[in-house]
Amino acid sequence: MEGTGAPSVDADGKGRRARPPDLQGTLGSGTIRHLGLRPFQELGGTTDTKHGFTRMTVDEFETWIAQQTVARTIVRVQQHHTYSPDYLLFETRDHFQLQKGMKNYHVGTNGWSDIGQHFSTFPDGMIVTGRGLNTTPACIYGANSKSICIEHVGNFDDGGDVMTEAHAETTIRMTAALLRRFGLGQPDKMNIVYHH
Repeated sequence: MEGTGAPSVDADGKGRRARPPDLQGTLGSGTIRHLGLRPFQELGGTTDTKHGFTRMTVDEFETWIAQQTVARTIVRVQQHHTYSPDYLLFETRDHFQLQKGMKNYHVGTNGWSDIGQHFSTFPDGMIVTGRGLNTTPACIYGANSKSICIEHVGNFDDGGDVMTEAHAETTIRMTAALLRRFGLGQPDKMNIVYHH
C-alpha cells in the first residue's frame, strides 16, 4: 500500500520492484561508460516543466531545495536505482518521457496516487521532480515515513550500467544538499538508506 511502508511492487515476494513492461529494454552490458550526451547545463541550464515535472541541473537543485517549505519531518534520504528504465532506454527517450512512464506504471499498475519517488536523476546529471515533498514516498517497506526518495535511472546491479561521472556528481551533490536542507548532519547509515 502506498506510503504506508508496504513494498513498491512485490512481484517476487521479496519486495523488489518488477520491471514495468512498458519500460523494458535491453539491459546495459556494463560497457556503457559515456553516452556522448550533451549535458543540459550546456544547453542553457534553465529549469523547464512538462507533464507536471520540473527538470533542473544540480546547481539549480541546490538553490531550489534550500527554498522549499516542507511540513513533514525528514530523517533519511533513500537512494534507489530503477533497473528499468536503464541507460539504454535513456538514449532513446527524454527525461520527461521516462518520468511520465514511471508515474504511469506506479499509478496504473500499482494503484498509487502518484509516482513513488520525490526525484529522479539521469545519466546526463539532470534531476526531475516527482511526488510532492510534503507527501510520504512509496519506496522502501517500513522506511517510507519521514523519508525523501531519489530514483537514479539505471541498472547498477553487477553486469549492468556503469554510472557516468555526471550522474555520480549529481547523486553526491544532491544528497549533500538534502542532508543540509533537513539538518541531518554528516552522511551515515541512519540518514542515507540504499535500496533496490
